[in-house]
Amino acid sequence: MTTRMKRDFTLAIGVGAPRCGTSWLANYFRGHPEVMMSPIKEMNFFNSLEDQSVYDRNMERFLQRTKKHCDALTFEDLQNNTQRFENYTNFSDRLTINRSTDRYLDYFEKRLTDEPVACEITTSYCLLNEHGFEKIRRSHPDIKLILILRNPIDRVWSMVRRRDFSNEKEVYNAFENASTSHRISGKFHYGNMIKNIENNFSKNDYKVVFYENLFSDNQINDICDFLGIGQHKGNFEVKVNSAHSLKLPTDYRKIGFDQFKDVFSWSKETFSDTLPSRWATDIKMYG
Repeated sequence: MTTRMKRDFTLAIGVGAPRCGTSWLANYFRGHPEVMMSPIKEMNFFNSLEDQSVYDRNMERFLQRTKKHCDALTFEDLQNNTQRFENYTNFSDRLTINRSTDRYLDYFEKRLTDEPVACEITTSYCLLNEHGFEKIRRSHPDIKLILILRNPIDRVWSMVRRRDFSNEKEVYNAFENASTSHRISGKFHYGNMIKNIENNFSKNDYKVVFYENLFSDNQINDICDFLGIGQHKGNFEVKVNSAHSLKLPTDYRKIGFDQFKDVFSWSKETFSDTLPSRWATDIKMYG
């Protein structure tokens, strides 16, 4: 058997954005024979390096998950290395990473067998500043980034529909409040995200994907080609982390467009004819 050289793998990092199909993509990668998808989808490592409060919040969450899995263990789990024991080690190993880049990479290397690619997808990485993306670039010699963009109106609508409401009017009002919230709208500066990536990565090392195109053989094959792995059929019927089904009325959609007008203008200028029809239709109707 050939011994694998240390750090001899491509690290694919999905950097977001939230509510853009990243859970589906992680599920796809888990079924790909050439990808070791992290058992913890969102490792929240690089964002923890940038902000002490984020670090504290993430570590507390990982600690609680570790305790939960530890409490579920039995002596039989320890003897037979069961799935419950594996769940525990996945989270306890994440705790020991702390702020160490070496231990972060060790986390993947420990779980690799013959796969050429390891992957994690942390959606809040898209909010990293230029310095944050520089830390990602310097962490490993072979890194590929994937950023998924989604029509901002649909993205907010998806965020809102994850919650439970007593009636439809409450849902629509929640959408309007979310769309006009500066705290939320600040997370939709796609142009800034791409600029921070471009300033640290060559065009061969990052890929921008549209959510509206994600669930197709062409797009999945393109992602596989980007990562240098074989094409693998995706199951586009499977819904992962989906929201409640409800159509957004036109008048509320107009409210969302007015709030994200700058995002639509930037996207039209940047992507032109390659902009998905879902975006182009909103621009035509409300622009």
